[in-house]
Amino acid sequence: MKKLLKKLTILFLSVSLFLCLLIVAPFPAIDSMSMYQRKHKLCESVLGKKIILVGGSGVFYSMDAKLLENQITGYHVVNMGLNAGLGLKFNLDEIKSYINPGDIIVLIPEYNNYEGGYLGSVSTLLAINSFPKALIFSPREHIKYLLYSHGFEFIPTKCQNYLNDVVLYITKTSPSMSSNGDIITRTEKRDVSKMPLSCNFEFGNATYKGCAALIESFNDYCKKRNAYAVLSFSAIPIPHYEKNKSQLASLYMNLSRDTNIPILSGPEQSIYPLDYFDDTIFHMNTEYKSIYSLDLLNRLRQLYPELIN
Repeated sequence: MKKLLKKLTILFLSVSLFLCLLIVAPFPAIDSMSMYQRKHKLCESVLGKKIILVGGSGVFYSMDAKLLENQITGYHVVNMGLNAGLGLKFNLDEIKSYINPGDIIVLIPEYNNYEGGYLGSVSTLLAINSFPKALIFSPREHIKYLLYSHGFEFIPTKCQNYLNDVVLYITKTSPSMSSNGDIITRTEKRDVSKMPLSCNFEFGNATYKGCAALIESFNDYCKKRNAYAVLSFSAIPIPHYEKNKSQLASLYMNLSRDTNIPILSGPEQSIYPLDYFDDTIFHMNTEYKSIYSLDLLNRLRQLYPELIN
């Protein structure tokens, strides 16, 4: 019996040590989460006025911050998009300390945020694990929610990340990023025509109301800092818009009623042909993301002609 207990104790301690080492182990430089730290350094290094693009991978892959910066005088443009799984709440909390008077923050959340995705996922825990400083700007209640809801996913997901990184290293296909935070690595082309777009908005439920309240609270925060927050919609293929036209129109109507944040345009202004997209319905081709970026810039100029020339 004593031998069995001893073996079980050794096994328990070994597994516990492995898990602790896995938690504190850094992400390899080729991991996408390593870009997260670099994006923060970009925001910290900007001395003048900024335009910060906020969202998930749809912003990371589909916006060209470098092009926008070249088109605008007096603003540095930073692409803070990375992964929709981080959730809009985390995206907003993490940039608050970087916001200064005159800055413009463009929110382009993926549609799943309005279905509850704004609270984040295991990806948020991975981001915090890769950049412990994130604990400073993450409310304790939010951390508790993430641990309770997604804590058991953390270990297997981080292990999977490491396995994915091995593949990236062997195939030399690790992602790279520009000095403005844009992805500059081409993804593999896929047929996105049959990929679904979830638009299951329940405007009377806490999931939507929580996201709308979050956006309104951030808008108030920016006003107090003499900065400008604006809301836009993710670029999606035209066929996906047509299938969800009524739900998206209702989303626009409800956001216009439930928030005071300026909205650049309705969802119908951010739709493009299928061949503009690469591997998902939110990731635009390198050749075409300049069109989407300049469309957004033109709408920004209409809203703030005195600021953006």
